[in-house]
Parts: sequence; C-alpha cells; structure tokens
Amino acid sequence: MSSKWPEKQGLILDQYVAFIFIKILNKCNHTLNNYSDICLPLEIFHEKIRKELLVIVINNCQRMIIQLKKKNINSNYLLKNKKSILFQIFENSLKDFFDSLYKSFSSLTPVLTENTLAKKLLTSEAPILLEIIFRYLIFGTSNNTSLIFPKTLDRISHTKITAFAENLIIQISNYISLIFIKDISGDFVIEGYLNQTFIQSIRDLEKFKNLIIVNSYIDYIFSRPKAIYNGYYRLWIIKECGFDYINIYAYRFEEFNELSGFPLLVTLVIEGQDLVLPQLKLLLAWLGKIIIYVFNRFINKVILLVTKSIRESG
Repeated sequence: MSSKWPEKQGLILDQYVAFIFIKILNKCNHTLNNYSDICLPLEIFHEKIRKELLVIVINNCQRMIIQLKKKNINSNYLLKNKKSILFQIFENSLKDFFDSLYKSFSSLTPVLTENTLAKKLLTSEAPILLEIIFRYLIFGTSNNTSLIFPKTLDRISHTKITAFAENLIIQISNYISLIFIKDISGDFVIEGYLNQTFIQSIRDLEKFKNLIIVNSYIDYIFSRPKAIYNGYYRLWIIKECGFDYINIYAYRFEEFNELSGFPLLVTLVIEGQDLVLPQLKLLLAWLGKIIIYVFNRFINKVILLVTKSIRESG
C-alpha cells in the first residue's frame, strides 16, 4: 500500500479507508494510558470502558461515512452540514455508550443533563476537523482543504489521515466523557466503572472531576485561541503505548474571525506581547548599556581618587 493518499473516489480509496479504521481498532486493543502532559476526560473510565467508548465512536464514524457515500454528496454539502453530521455522530455514540453501560451496570443510571461546556468544546474545533478528515475519507485528495493546509500537505500520507481520524475519535470520546463526569458518583468507583489507578475514593473522584472541568475551560479560553493565533492544530493520536498529541500547522484564519469575548482577548494579549516585548527588550538592552557605562565611569573615578589619596599620603 502506497503511503500517498488516493486522489479520487473508488475501490482503492475504500480500501485505504477500511485500512485506516482497522488500524485504529487494532491500536485500541493495546494499553491505552495517557503519556502526554494533559489530562483527558476519557481517563476517568476504566481501561475496558475506555476502549468500549472508542470502538463505539469508531463504528459510528464508519456508519456515517457509508451513509454519506450512499447519498453521493459533494464537498459543499459537507461544508454546510459538518456541524449536524458531527452532532449526529456524537448523539448516536452517546446513546450507544449509555445503552452499553446500562446493560453492563444495571445499578448505574447517570442523568445525562445538558452540558454546556461539552457543547462549547464540541462546536468550537471539532466541526472543521470533521470536515477535513471526511473530505479525505470520502473524496480523496481531489477535494482537499488547500486553504487550510500549507501546500506541502497537499500530498498527504495515510499516516497523517490516521492522525486526523484518531483525533476526531478521541475528541468525541472526550466530550461524551464530559457529559458523564458531572453526574458520576461514588457508586461508580465501587462497581469498578472508573479508572482505579488514581480514583480509589470519593475524594479522588471529586479532585479528578474538578481537574478535568478546570482544564477544559482553560483549553477553551486560553489554549485554543493561542493555537488558532499561532496557526496549528493539536491532534490527539493513539500510539502503541497509549494516548499522546502532535501539532500540525495549518491556516486557521476562518476560525480566528469567529473568535469573540475572552478567547479573542487572549489573542490580543499575545499580539500586544509581540508588539511590546521586542521594543521592551531593546529598551532594557539600551538601559543596560547606559548603566554599565555609568558604573564603569564611577568605578574608574573611585580608583583614581583612591590612587591619588594613597600617593598624597605617601
């Protein structure tokens, strides 16, 4: 199999798409620890439950791609309906995951209340990432997102396609986990439902829940605007050892124009730093030179006075 992604629709593209999903499913059979420096909402679950959630999201993504291909859609349809497609995958995965847990743990019935944080995160970055990956999976590189990527990424490899697919799957799984986090109680610990590596008591559970919620707000308010301003995507991937992330540079002008409120203020602060800091460094360097010059003159005069006084006393 060539490393270069197919250009057009057809049997070869279908084989590549099948290969991608089989590859991701095989990775889910390995240990799925988090080896990054960022805590994931997905980590709250026991590894078995974590894998089950990922597989559910993978299956729903595959079904959606098949449905869209049967409709014989074009790229404009994907552009206009990316949010509704994403919500459909999210809602179907959420329902399938809840049904699966309810069968396995009949005593556990979390209330799936409306989670505004999960919705904010879901609608902030995931739709455009879904459009990117679905363009390649459905149309090949003939309908690529040349306005998003630098020209060097027009000839994209299946390794990068896999990274985008894994990122979408992990992100949707994280947002589903956020829906559950609010209503998870101590009973979940007793039933072996949660990650017992670092959640062994109600206190551990509450600390982890608070950490995830705070980190999610920080990511939405600070990290995402910074990534948009600097022109890169943070992609979560599945390695043989577990979860990690990579940064892929891309043009994010459209998303920048949609920023408002505090996230927009963050970019203005960064812009202010870019404007002020170089000038401030020059000013400090100039002041430093003046201070050194004055200090040297002062020391020289002191030495001359001391030398003169020694001679006069001698």
